[in-house]
Amino acid sequence: MFIIWKSIFKRKTTWVLMVLIPIVLGIVIYPLVKDTMSQVSVPITVVDQTDQAITEELLTEIEDRPFQVTKMDSLDLRLLSTGEAEAIFVFNDEMEANIFSGNTDEIVTWYRTENSYVDGLFKEKLASAIMSRVVRAEAASIVSHYRPEADWDEVYQYGLKYFEPRPIFEMKFEQISGAQNTSSNTNDSENRLLFIIMWLYLSMLIGYFTKILYEWRTDGILERLKLLQQTQYYYWSWFIGVLAITYSFSFVAIQLIEVPLNNWAYFIPFGTVLIYFLFFILVKKKWSMYAWLISYSVASFIIFLLADWQIIESEWMYLFIPTWLLG
Repeated sequence: MFIIWKSIFKRKTTWVLMVLIPIVLGIVIYPLVKDTMSQVSVPITVVDQTDQAITEELLTEIEDRPFQVTKMDSLDLRLLSTGEAEAIFVFNDEMEANIFSGNTDEIVTWYRTENSYVDGLFKEKLASAIMSRVVRAEAASIVSHYRPEADWDEVYQYGLKYFEPRPIFEMKFEQISGAQNTSSNTNDSENRLLFIIMWLYLSMLIGYFTKILYEWRTDGILERLKLLQQTQYYYWSWFIGVLAITYSFSFVAIQLIEVPLNNWAYFIPFGTVLIYFLFFILVKKKWSMYAWLISYSVASFIIFLLADWQIIESEWMYLFIPTWLLG
């Protein structure tokens, strides 16, 4: 095994792939992706036909990032079809009165399309801000009923101490084209994007080591080893060595980007190495391996993003190894 890896590490290409490219990824690509993701904004439109003071109060309470909120006084659904708005939230004309009375029926109407993905996060924040006020108002009414001397405004300010909230999803939402609600955590999506970039690098690295197997076959080394009955030893040495390198890079990358893992995610490096080795056994031509490497990597990247955005959800997507992270 030592002889095998000594010959591999004598190549300058090996050190370029294992040292130079990770440095470039860490210094250039990683900050670039982080910066790009941090600048991504989700256009949200809020419609308030009567320009209520509580609207501005609610929007101020919701964090801006990653939302770019535009307030309008009329509903224009064309904004959804043109992509100018990820979602539209229409506020009831009597919102403040409804909040104080505890009536949350149709207090907000939610319009979205089947192409809306991250507007659910804004909905959650908006629902939380509204229900906080509903709870405080109900608490103030209850306390004022049993203690007439209590100041309603004072109890309203500290109402959460007196009253347990009812479920946030009492609010009624509507959506366009029957799209499903898909909440998304921005940081997790960012980390998963970094993970798939890391996997593309590992796929390229494993492809390089697989190319060496093809070279051994072309040079007749494997045939000579077969005569000496040492082929299995070389195969196992290659497999274990590549697996160790792949897991080492994966562990470091996972620690740096803090990507959330499920149990299947730990098999991604193993599955990637195994599928390349099986391809080497079944396919004799090196250039076929290159074509497959590029095709499979690009397809995996696209399928991973589509699955992460919940555009596709089917068992066949797990044929593409990176999607195991989402399983």
